[in-house]
Amino acid sequence: MIGFLSSAWPFRGLEKTFCATTTKAISNLEELLKMSSRVISRIINTLPILIVAFVCVEYKRRLKSQAVQDRVRLQKEEKPIPLPTLMSKLKNEADLKDLEFTRVELEGEFDHDREVVIGYRANQQPHLTPKGSRWQKGVYIVTPFKLKETGDTVLVNRGWVPLQLADPKARVGGQVTGTLKILGLLRSTEKKNPFDFRPSQDSFNEKFFSYLNVDDIAKYLGTKCVFVDAVCSFYSRRGTIFKPTQLIIRSITLSVSNTLGNG
Repeated sequence: MIGFLSSAWPFRGLEKTFCATTTKAISNLEELLKMSSRVISRIINTLPILIVAFVCVEYKRRLKSQAVQDRVRLQKEEKPIPLPTLMSKLKNEADLKDLEFTRVELEGEFDHDREVVIGYRANQQPHLTPKGSRWQKGVYIVTPFKLKETGDTVLVNRGWVPLQLADPKARVGGQVTGTLKILGLLRSTEKKNPFDFRPSQDSFNEKFFSYLNVDDIAKYLGTKCVFVDAVCSFYSRRGTIFKPTQLIIRSITLSVSNTLGNG
């Protein structure tokens, strides 16, 4: 009997160790549950505040977006202002911001050899294009435009094309030449999407810009810091550039969303 008790003695130590470990684990678990409960409680308490904040931001976005859209639609009824008469007021980006969405008329020629693109942008007018994945993503075509009256060169967004037409050689027929008149809306630099970490200008392709930065594009091309969104479409059988007014309104709405997102 004495021998048996002696041989069982080591297990008593293990039993004590096991009990102590179990007790500590239970204690840690209880503490963890208490912490989790406090965290969940705080989340539940702050949830109404987050919901109210989201509703306020969304309401503000809708109001601003609607105001901008109404302004653009009203501009359609206004007589366009010849752009040369405004050039003296458009010295920098701040001036362009003050006159944004003003309806203007331009007369002059495109310099297609120096066009750049802004991308990538989704197809906002799928009912105007063929079906298929190739027509879902594209770029905006921005072309220098030399004014006939003053000789100044400004920037004109001619519209959206799918990626397969980004190369000018793929849309030769759409590269209109000679003196022409176009209508458009003055635009300023758009707020960059906070989730887009690309630089404004691609280091591998200098003619590719990730978003509309008027100052950067103007400096690169050596033009005036004036940007016009054309409200017409440049069409031909060999190359179509889509730019209906609805697309401008859509891009403005997205710009407003990004502005509030950055604010």
